[in-house]
Amino acid sequence: MDDEYYLVINHRNSIETWSANPVAFGSDNVYYSFTLDPQYSYGGNVKLLGNSWCIYGGDVNQDDVIDTGDMTPVDNDASSFATGYLSTDVNGDGVIDTGDMTIVDNNTSGFISASYPLVPPTAVVETTQITPLSGNSVICSGNVTYQGSTMVTQRGVCWSTSPEPDFYDNHASNGIGLGAYNCQINGLTPNTQYYFRAYAYNGTGFSYGNELSCITPVFTFGEGVNDFDGNSYTSVIIGTQEWMAENLKVTHYNNGDIIPIITDNTWINLTTGAMCWYENDEATYTNPYGALYNYYTVADSRNLCPAGWHVPSDTEWAELIEFLGDANNADEKLKEAGFEHWNPLGFEADNSSGFTGLPGGRRASNGVYSSIVDQGFWWSTNEATSATAWG
Repeated sequence: MDDEYYLVINHRNSIETWSANPVAFGSDNVYYSFTLDPQYSYGGNVKLLGNSWCIYGGDVNQDDVIDTGDMTPVDNDASSFATGYLSTDVNGDGVIDTGDMTIVDNNTSGFISASYPLVPPTAVVETTQITPLSGNSVICSGNVTYQGSTMVTQRGVCWSTSPEPDFYDNHASNGIGLGAYNCQINGLTPNTQYYFRAYAYNGTGFSYGNELSCITPVFTFGEGVNDFDGNSYTSVIIGTQEWMAENLKVTHYNNGDIIPIITDNTWINLTTGAMCWYENDEATYTNPYGALYNYYTVADSRNLCPAGWHVPSDTEWAELIEFLGDANNADEKLKEAGFEHWNPLGFEADNSSGFTGLPGGRRASNGVYSSIVDQGFWWSTNEATSATAWG
């Protein structure tokens, strides 16, 4: 047979190398060379540009397309090829090893020099959200989207009262590896600006996410309280005062006496303590709006509040308003945020006080119910006139 063919040998790392020249079956020797002119080496599939060999590495950058973005310069040194077709430190990890090997696509030609996509040695992490819980506690969320050259062995959140916090300021950890995570941070100071960054560590070094900041709320959570009926209520500490953060729904005075529930218009002429549910519908309105009480229950010495608690005076209300700034913006700090319970046509509120005021409506002295989801009313122990009280 007189036909001539290029021969291909498969090396231990699956790289195919072509013979330098066409050979016939009767040839005595077949030569493979890394020192021939580039148009012959690898059957013309290598170019020597700027003293650097450039070969195709298959889909090196993992974009599912074999194109010029996969070209990479290799060391023009036969010994490098002889030990596994290694380049110099192609992937930028500081070590010349099998991670720098390339796989040649022998079906492509016309190579040009291009940069190999470097593997960042450190991880990539982002700070995604801050959720304040109280004046001394927030939840900060992060997400590790790339681990870098080695596995992420620690991830979490760092914080400070100064910008650009790092691991050596304050930090909390949660988990390893890729993915989203949350860290609850406690022990913060109310009404203080803090800066937060997610972090990840993979043995090579620390990576930090974008910076987020928030001013912590003015309140902290109290120990809560139970009423005579066994209902439990959340409490919040605002300044020097502790307030219930839910509407009262007790049906007994503190000594165990029953508070009469009045459903008809005898409400109009009452001169003693009484209570009711909005529109006489306990099942619908008790949670979360609580009960409605007339002023006589407030003034009664048997006390409708839990043991150790009392209805606030006008002075105590004024102290709360002053602590929150002034009466012009205290309402948005006292009102529950969002519109789960409030009329969506109302104004936005942030509930930054933690008071969580709800629109429980009212029952007027004429016995008429009104204002549910639109307004909330709270008593004071002080009388405004001989016939009315602050509320």
